[in-house]
Amino acid sequence: MKKTIKHLSLFMGMSMVLFYGCTKEHDNDFPADDGSVQKEEAVQKDSPMAIQDPNRQVYNYITSLGFSEEDIYEATNKYIVEGDIAFSKDMVVPEPREKGSGLTEHRYVGPLINDPSPTYVRAGTGMAPFIAQIDAAILLWNNAVSEVKFIRTTSLSADITITLDNSLDDGNGNPLCGLGEWPSGGEAGEEIFYNNTETAVHSGANLVQQRTSTIAHELGHNVGLAHTNETAGNHIGGTPTSDANSIMNGGTCGTLPATLSPNDALALRKIYPRLELTPSSVNLTSSTIKVVNVLGSGAVTVRLSGDPGLILWHGSSSGTSLNITAPTTIEVQKQWGSGFSRIMLDSNGSNVDMSFVSF
Repeated sequence: MKKTIKHLSLFMGMSMVLFYGCTKEHDNDFPADDGSVQKEEAVQKDSPMAIQDPNRQVYNYITSLGFSEEDIYEATNKYIVEGDIAFSKDMVVPEPREKGSGLTEHRYVGPLINDPSPTYVRAGTGMAPFIAQIDAAILLWNNAVSEVKFIRTTSLSADITITLDNSLDDGNGNPLCGLGEWPSGGEAGEEIFYNNTETAVHSGANLVQQRTSTIAHELGHNVGLAHTNETAGNHIGGTPTSDANSIMNGGTCGTLPATLSPNDALALRKIYPRLELTPSSVNLTSSTIKVVNVLGSGAVTVRLSGDPGLILWHGSSSGTSLNITAPTTIEVQKQWGSGFSRIMLDSNGSNVDMSFVSF
């Protein structure tokens, strides 16, 4: 069972922090061993089954972020905030900071992930029919061209596991479309719960698109983004304080946008800036081909500067300069010479970046 706790003030603004608030929240703490998701039984706080929160450290941390006490609900092993954000009671609590301190403008709550590239995502119990929507959600964030790079995996040691729970609620009996988990100890939140039944109730003919958007919203929480339309957390410098088109707006089950807003992408890049990769050194002295991911969206010219013995390939096209459309993959091939050059991206106004995916 869960106990409502009153303490906190909301995480808001384009802040983008943890959960997604739809309408129903997760009443379960763990999937059952048989693969199904079970409702947690009533467990007393002093029960050996329950995770304790000594001296209310996690609770006090949540309130220090600006969440309202009325938006905090205590479950056996976690606190649920703003309907769809989960804080585990055994999370690593960051060092105390002054309430309300931090960046200004768009919001995040922190703590952030120490090594967000790559962050592995697994389709857990019940999510096999929704692989395409998980992949689409991952692509939305990867195209933001930040340091965060999600990769779907089947490994049980994935950083984030997404589980289907069609009875997901906020602990007060209000159905939720999704529930994400706040980062802890420099690691991404480990769990996302998705309620396809509730998403269908609110989505109508847009169900497939809303599955993608809901999963994308929760992924945002799991890397530290708060609700854009709430007030808790730190604003992110250089971003607006509100954004009607943000995929991180809370309370929007079934009506989320199909894509990130430009400020969603900007907010992620602000808190997870990508290392400058242009120009990037290409050294093929010990190999013959290097594969390069050109990330982002839009038309771009890719060109080599240096050894004329290197050549670019994209599909059937080749040369030392290619016009392509991101996102895509290109190859750099050594034909002769020293094997050293640089890849230059002429973005032509597009938001692009690149990373080497094989050497």
